[in-house]
Amino acid sequence: MDTNTPDWQGPAAPTQDPMYFFDDGDCMFCVQGTLFKVHKVYFSRDPTSMFRDMFNITQGGSATPTDLEPIPLTDDTVEEFRALCWVVYALPRDIYLQSTREADVDRLAKIVKMCHKYSVTAFETWALEMLHKQCGRELNYLAKCSSDMLTTLMGLTLRCSDDQLLSLVESNWLTRIRDGLPCQTALIVGQRHGRRRFLAEVYFHLSKQLYESTLSRQSAFSPWNIPDIHLLRVLSGHALLLNFWCRLRRDPIPISSICNTSTHNMCRTLWDTRVPWGTFEAIYASGIRGALLSMQTHCRGFDSTSCLRTHIGAVLEVFDPVDYFLPLEALPAQGPALGI
Repeated sequence: MDTNTPDWQGPAAPTQDPMYFFDDGDCMFCVQGTLFKVHKVYFSRDPTSMFRDMFNITQGGSATPTDLEPIPLTDDTVEEFRALCWVVYALPRDIYLQSTREADVDRLAKIVKMCHKYSVTAFETWALEMLHKQCGRELNYLAKCSSDMLTTLMGLTLRCSDDQLLSLVESNWLTRIRDGLPCQTALIVGQRHGRRRFLAEVYFHLSKQLYESTLSRQSAFSPWNIPDIHLLRVLSGHALLLNFWCRLRRDPIPISSICNTSTHNMCRTLWDTRVPWGTFEAIYASGIRGALLSMQTHCRGFDSTSCLRTHIGAVLEVFDPVDYFLPLEALPAQGPALGI
């Protein structure tokens, strides 16, 4: 007999969860090899809960606590299901604390994910409300959380179609990138979810560093540590915006319908000599759309400005900097115009 033959063992037997395995529970779940023995009534209170049908199909109404067959939940983690158990069993003070700085935001995010997945609408709505509180101006959780948590929250808001919370996540993420937070994760997440405007803001931030940073010939753009596809978009977007601004300043201003040839010569002179063009570096730093709006306001002080205002208004109407950083076919369009 070969004594070196390995002693093969089958999969480990499930273990009981230390927190949510109740002796008097009347239903059982198995999540990643961990057993949860809980009470149907807590998971069935919400009229929309998928657990109602799940209990009827898998365990019927006659199973006793001693002969329960575990319901396998293969796509969930122990931590996620434990978060779901927490919210259905939570005591009043625990619920209250989720609206304060003592909240467990990571657990709230897991609750939203699980409740959305299993249509436990009442608890999903509550957890989203708590996330709104945490991400609002008073508690300002988004100003200090990790990039991983920003990633989680962006995915949740898209899954739950919570546009208001999504806007908070994106705007705070962009603010932190401008303040020095590395942008690699934001680029990955923005690409994954097709967030064209979010990506364009990150690209614009990087392109401004062409003026604000010192790049060596040896390392070039290596310190940015971003994939080639994103680097290409940054550089091409910057070049296209520069070309747009040069053409805007160089090309003759078109005559408007309420102008005539004699007065249009004055419009051309004003366009060339009195419009506050500034340097492209300064314009780029403050934002091209803002510069155009400032020019439009400045032109109101001239005696004959119909062509100037009309032309700048027409440019503003079609100007979308996202199109300069991202080709139209690259990602689906969404969101309002940027302040670039």
